[in-house]
Amino acid sequence: MDLRVFRYRGFTGSFLMSMVIGAGVFASTYITPLYFQQVLGESAASAGLMLMPAGLAMAFTFPVAGHLTDRFPETRIMAAGLVLFIFNMALMAGANLGTSAVWLVWWTLLGRVGLGLMMPPSSTGALGLLPPGLIPQGSGIFNFGRQIGGALGVTLCALCIQFFSESFAQDRPAASAAQAFESGFDMAFLLLLAIFVVALLPLRSMQQGMRHLGEQHMNKTGNDKPDILVIGAGAIGSFYGAILKRAGCSVSVVLRSDYDAVKANGFRFTSPLGELSWTPDQVYQPGDTPDDIQIMCCCASRSCQVWTGLNWCARGLGSTRVWC
Repeated sequence: MDLRVFRYRGFTGSFLMSMVIGAGVFASTYITPLYFQQVLGESAASAGLMLMPAGLAMAFTFPVAGHLTDRFPETRIMAAGLVLFIFNMALMAGANLGTSAVWLVWWTLLGRVGLGLMMPPSSTGALGLLPPGLIPQGSGIFNFGRQIGGALGVTLCALCIQFFSESFAQDRPAASAAQAFESGFDMAFLLLLAIFVVALLPLRSMQQGMRHLGEQHMNKTGNDKPDILVIGAGAIGSFYGAILKRAGCSVSVVLRSDYDAVKANGFRFTSPLGELSWTPDQVYQPGDTPDDIQIMCCCASRSCQVWTGLNWCARGLGSTRVWC
């Protein structure tokens, strides 16, 4: 593992968030069906069916979370997921033997939606804090943190259930096994609740790292306008570039032809807005593109779009937004 990734502000918080999310996913998956079986007396098959709605809800939440990540700060979406999961754990800890199984299914579904909201933005936010050259190493360390968190979460919850269940049975010999187990599971749910409340601190660190990265970019460019790379500056690309340039953006282009002419004289053409002329900040040829672009505007042919997108992804530019 390349530990240089921890030198970048906010990545340590992202790593800790990865551990917390791993603990939430694996530990809740471990203890919830056991709760249904040992406290409610359900069979293994029934417990699995009771978890099915929550699993489906989590699966449907992933694309929604990815869609929201393109429009809102990652930490804001993760904070919403944290609140939902904390609420789920509080409800589960407050349940008793008389609580309806229908309510337990709905509460579990709520927690799974919360986890689904946290996982995609946590990955994109963490990798966006790193330079392109360290993204592969950062991805491996981030996933390692999730697995370690999952292992620790399951272990701590199992020990918590065993200790408090045995303590309850010793203090109240007349109590049933279901009541003893309920006491242990309640403490396990409270343990996960406490872990996710404490996770607000690394989430704050992650937010500060992302804000610091934005300030660095503003200091580099001298304004808050994004760096845009236009792929394929033909009739459409050159027009888009002119509009973006007028808006104050830093616009560079990638050309397969007319490279020397555009580099020397810029663009001049007739458009619906009249005569337009503009000069790109930088002119590149395919294969010679920069690593620090915020937005890539792809105006080339369909085959070129596919090739360019694959090439960009292969280079690990996870923080670049792509328009086609």
